[in-house]
Amino acid sequence: ESDDNAFVAGVSIPIQLFDRNQGAIKEAEVRVKQGEWERKGRLNTLKARVESIYPVAEALAAEISALTENSIPYAEEAFTIINSGYQQGKFQLIDVLDAQRTLFEARQRLLESIKDYKLTINEIERITGQNLNKL
Repeated sequence: ESDDNAFVAGVSIPIQLFDRNQGAIKEAEVRVKQGEWERKGRLNTLKARVESIYPVAEALAAEISALTENSIPYAEEAFTIINSGYQQGKFQLIDVLDAQRTLFEARQRLLESIKDYKLTINEIERITGQNLNKL
């Protein structure tokens, strides 16, 4: 009943017993899943790229084979026959030049096909990380 004054102070410290940084954990889980989906998306893109390039490589290989086994040997044989016939007076110079042009065009096409084939194979190797010559 006295007129004494008292000062009361309190300190509050939050103790997290139940929320163990659940928000950050969920965010990390979402980021992990997002990374997995991005990786899968990139992998699918690369697979689609290889699947579109591979038939081109097969077609170029077939063209190289056809040129080396058929077209160029026949063009060389035709040029030899026509050139020999020209020297005997059986053909005109225009025939020789035409046969020579055909042979040169076949050889040029072979070189272009080989170049395109090598570039295509290099692209596949770059995407897959595999050396196709060793397979």
